[in-house]
Amino acid sequence: SSSTRRSIRRRASRAPKTCRSKAVAEAEVVQVAGEAATEAAAEAQARDDLKEPSAIGMARKVLASSSQTAGTKI
Repeated sequence: SSSTRRSIRRRASRAPKTCRSKAVAEAEVVQVAGEAATEAAAEAQARDDLKEPSAIGMARKVLASSSQTAGTKI
């Protein structure tokens, strides 16, 4: 009976770690995507100020797609 208690404790201690790592991974994906989107928008704006609205649209698309993929992983 003591061995079964140990295995239950081990499983219980493992569970929160996996959940936490998933949440951290999702946060990192969203953060990286946000940085990439802002960089892309800044580059496009630097190239041609007239194309600013399209750059913002691209940034929004990148953010939307990245948040969707992060959501499906969890």
